[in-house]
Amino acid sequence: MKNKNNKKIPHGFNKKYLFILPFDHRSFFIDLFGFGKKLRKEEKKIISDIKQVIYEGFLSAYKTSKYKQFMGILIDEEFGGSIIEDAKKKKIILSISTEKSGKAFFDFEYGKNFKNHIIKNKATFVKILIRYDYRKNNKVQLKKMKILYDFCVHNKIDLLLELLTPNIKNKSLFTKKAVEEILSYGIFPIIWKIEGYEKKSDWRDVIKSIKIYQKDPKIIMLGRGESKNLIKKWIKSAKEFSNIIGFAVGRTIFLDAVKDFYRTKITREFAIKKIAKNYEEIINLWIKI
Repeated sequence: MKNKNNKKIPHGFNKKYLFILPFDHRSFFIDLFGFGKKLRKEEKKIISDIKQVIYEGFLSAYKTSKYKQFMGILIDEEFGGSIIEDAKKKKIILSISTEKSGKAFFDFEYGKNFKNHIIKNKATFVKILIRYDYRKNNKVQLKKMKILYDFCVHNKIDLLLELLTPNIKNKSLFTKKAVEEILSYGIFPIIWKIEGYEKKSDWRDVIKSIKIYQKDPKIIMLGRGESKNLIKKWIKSAKEFSNIIGFAVGRTIFLDAVKDFYRTKITREFAIKKIAKNYEEIINLWIKI
């Protein structure tokens, strides 16, 4: 398949659904646990162990689910190296983040060495998170995004782009303008990870903007830590569009469980069961609505 500008895009993802449990958060966990910017060895171990708990929750749901072929994780290399290796062995859909965490503009986590890390990890998707405000100058981050995209195309790696826009009214307009700028710059992710909308018209406007450049885009809905009730409303709206094939919902699924586990309010086993249950509930919502 080719895009409007006659540029080849990666080989593609052809499954009916995509249900990702993302826990590649880094600065979020550092802030959550009150750690300093320069992590001590024991603090790194705590974050890695928390991610292991989340992964075990995923695996608990994965092992018994009839939708396992659509279930995947999004993890970072810094705190999730062992998880990456295990997921590859189990042939789980695997996405790995490439961006520095908590930054206003995109930059590579491993600088000029980012290519070696991508090749080494051999993930299903390379994920890039972009905080995008079309009112600002985005040229620098667009150039870096294009470097990543071109590398992915050359190496037949699928790019998953997570797009965050300012949390203000008329959010869909900001998203619409962001995708138009990104696409016009020659960056064509195989999966768009976009914030949810209650109004179908908002989804329709965003999808229409993407389709100017991509004939049949694939989109997943991100959760941004919102309540299950709001997630349900977003799913109900998203299911109206065939281009939206699933979700990437993280904190809504795991946050309460990991906080209680960290504070020793619940056992490790209970936290794992709670995460598995929450993940299964979101999957079932998507299938049944």
